[in-house]
Amino acid sequence: MSLRSTAATPASSPPLRVLLVEDDEFDFAVFNRAFHKSDIPCEVVRCRRGEEVIAGLRDADLYIDLLVADHQLPGIPGFDLCVKLLEESPPFAIVLLTGGGSEQMAIRALRAGIHEYIVKDSSHEYLELLPLVLPRVARRQRDRRARTQRARRSTIKLELQSVDRAGIDQLQLEDCAALALQRGGEVWLDTHEARQPMLHFTVPLAASEVDIWTPYGGPMSLEGESAAPCSDAEGTDGTADTDDPSSVFRRSPHVLVVHPNPVVSFVVHQALNRLAYRYVTVINGDKALEALELEPFDIVLVAARLPGLDGDAVARQIRHSTDPAVQSLPIIALAADEGDIEACREAGINDFVPRKINFATLRAAIERVFNSVG
Repeated sequence: MSLRSTAATPASSPPLRVLLVEDDEFDFAVFNRAFHKSDIPCEVVRCRRGEEVIAGLRDADLYIDLLVADHQLPGIPGFDLCVKLLEESPPFAIVLLTGGGSEQMAIRALRAGIHEYIVKDSSHEYLELLPLVLPRVARRQRDRRARTQRARRSTIKLELQSVDRAGIDQLQLEDCAALALQRGGEVWLDTHEARQPMLHFTVPLAASEVDIWTPYGGPMSLEGESAAPCSDAEGTDGTADTDDPSSVFRRSPHVLVVHPNPVVSFVVHQALNRLAYRYVTVINGDKALEALELEPFDIVLVAARLPGLDGDAVARQIRHSTDPAVQSLPIIALAADEGDIEACREAGINDFVPRKINFATLRAAIERVFNSVG
């Protein structure tokens, strides 16, 4: 389960978004405390292992400013994790923390392309540096990406000027290319001899998805394995906002999220927060079945792959429940690939959210399910 910490955030200053890979509870706590003591707002998603980071970033769209990894991790070491992530040219900055600092390690890290290297000294003086250094590292990475995008836009502009556009507006094409690059997409020009030149582009992030990082109703805390950011006890009217795709519920729908990965869970939480849904999160199938016995839910979001009972096995248990309300629950499989879909369908799962999970794909699946039962 991921824990999120949000310092008080001025309206005009978005928080620094950090993915912290740290297995030590004390070091995680003092990292958060360092930012709470400063005037630098910071939002932290925490993983305990590098393997969780790799799987989470594969399955969900997590938008962060920088990743901070401790070198001493169970499983894949922090240095190896950073190098592996750098192979994908990530948009975020990468910082390595180590308690065994040495000149050799620093040189090795910087030569590998890691953006910063910080020694965790025994007196904890490094904590005073974190709120100063990390925002600067993130800003440098943003500036580097901006320069790269400007250079790429210039290249595209020259390429467009070199071909016959058959009356197509030059400025419109340049604006299209600039927007795609700004959103982190790719742009390329196909000048094959046998056909008219074509401009291709990909845009992985829609404009409507950017604000999934905006906290719903102010700072929230995800403690333990559950959270209910929009509940009647907090003084709300119990109804979802205009982003709610369901007309079935007169109150905020209650969602059971079953996923072991903190990155994926965080992305799902942010989407549900934006929809003003209440939710409880558990990390495996056994806990999911226990939760269904303890309180009523309106929908289940379950990982296709789980430790112990897989998503299809959880769905079969639900469909064979002696409680009619549980038996008829809509179920959506998360991060389902082609190999999972047939088994999920046979188990009675209603819909699927493929990799990578984001607000748009999750909302679309929920909307389809609610419309089908409505």
